[in-house]
Amino acid sequence: EGLAYTVNWSPENGMIFWGINSLESTIFPALNISETFEMPDGNFMLHHSNREGTRYFITTSFSGFVFMLDISDPRSPIILDTISFGVQSGIHSLDLSDDGNYIAVSGYFLDEDDLGVIHEDGDRTVHVIEVGDVTLSPTDFNVDMNIAGPYPKRPHMIRFMPNLEEANTTG
Repeated sequence: EGLAYTVNWSPENGMIFWGINSLESTIFPALNISETFEMPDGNFMLHHSNREGTRYFITTSFSGFVFMLDISDPRSPIILDTISFGVQSGIHSLDLSDDGNYIAVSGYFLDEDDLGVIHEDGDRTVHVIEVGDVTLSPTDFNVDMNIAGPYPKRPHMIRFMPNLEEANTTG
């Protein structure tokens, strides 16, 4: 269909999940997340779909949510499940494992220290979430980057590494 998605927050409308019809150069509000969840000002979102194109994952930095949407009907997405890491946790970076069974997120957006106006430091924790058919479940994998090494770290981005053993056996 030439369909893509973007997420946008505005004071007037809240957090909207927009469909983009690239064939017609039009957009449509596919889902207003703020109708179900209170979304304060200042949310920054990242998103990622699974390979099959049936699930879509969104993070909200300030609110600390991770959403899983069913996009099997791409014009009418449905929120299946959410996990909240708490307001100001800074849930930002997002990656889906190759097998689609796990999501990694990091709790840090940006803190400009004394130099700027943005101070969304987050919890500086890397979290891994298990992805079920219709559920998201926290795992025991949570690395606090404030104490994981000799000095605090600010995890900006995160990526799963490919399964090299599997890649070597399959070519």
